[in-house]
Amino acid sequence: MGAAGRGTFSKFVGKNPDVFIKNGGIFLKGVGGKFKGKVYETGLKAVDFFN
Repeated sequence: MGAAGRGTFSKFVGKNPDVFIKNGGIFLKGVGGKFKGKVYETGLKAVDFFN
């Protein structure tokens, strides 16, 4: 989550989002309150973190 820039993504999906991979990219999804259901594309590739 540090690589995604906590200060950046927390404004869109909160401080403890779900993490998922779609088409090789890492995405964050808000889970509660005003962030529920909102998705943030990190611009990071899963292959860079999972081998």
